Amino acid sequence: MVKTKEFTHTPIFDNALLHETGMDSEFEMIFRMIGWEDAYEITEQDSKLLNIEFISSLDFDDANVSFRMFNKPFTLTWKTVSVAL
Repeated sequence: MVKTKEFTHTPIFDNALLHETGMDSEFEMIFRMIGWEDAYEITEQDSKLLNIEFISSLDFDDANVSFRMFNKPFTLTWKTVSVAL
């Protein structure tokens, strides 16, 4: 039997932890690599944290995309995501 890891997402962000683990710069690098560097330059701290919440909770399978926003879980079909984009 293959045991899979389970991840628990938290709505709480610790800026010091993000910095110590390198995730603050990692998110900036990821956004730059996918061409979202201008979208990520947000002066409102809450918006930056909301982006981090979305990216860090993003999960998907063949049928759905799941993520958290505003501390609430969302699951969308790929078709719904495609239409939204």
